Amino acid sequence: MGIVAIIVGLVDVLTVVAISAFAASVLIDFFGKKKAKRAQEDPEPVIQPEPKPEPEPEPESKPEEDPQLPAPVEHINAIEADEMLSDEVALAFVIEEDEDEPQEEDDDDEDGTDAVLTSKPETAPVAAVGPKTEGKRGFVNIGDIDEAFQANDHVTLEALKQKGLVSKKIKRIKILADGELTKPLSVKAHSYSIQAIKMIQLTGGTVIKIR
Repeated sequence: MGIVAIIVGLVDVLTVVAISAFAASVLIDFFGKKKAKRAQEDPEPVIQPEPKPEPEPEPESKPEEDPQLPAPVEHINAIEADEMLSDEVALAFVIEEDEDEPQEEDDDDEDGTDAVLTSKPETAPVAAVGPKTEGKRGFVNIGDIDEAFQANDHVTLEALKQKGLVSKKIKRIKILADGELTKPLSVKAHSYSIQAIKMIQLTGGTVIKIR
């Protein structure tokens, strides 16, 4: 009886173990299928890589604006003219015209540097101003022109001769910036100092350079 009881006990234990193993496998299979089904129904979201920021467009370069003269002033001198207007803008508004009649060559100064770009106003030699001026090339200060002419007058070599500002023998004329300009004038000459150009333009006048 003792052996039979032992055998029966072993069978019972083995049966319980087998049942437990079977139950465990059933449960594992059940939960495994359920998890797989859930994964199919609710797939894990795919993480998308962050988009690379697009480079900012380069600002469009603004086209260069055409140079403009400031509003005319009532009076100006050479120092003020240099402060108000650049050489480049002043020269951009100079009108060039051909000589009306052929003139004799100027042996003293024909190097093409009539408009001298200098920060200091030029002054004419004492012997080069007024009716006593002799030779082919004459100089007239803008201040003398201002006193001799009215607003909007046309200043030419012949007009300067008529006003007695240059000699009848003068063939070429250069306008210098000494003095003050208080009115708009149309000035036609062979050359100018850069300050004289600015003074004429800043008072609303016109600069005509004879080629």
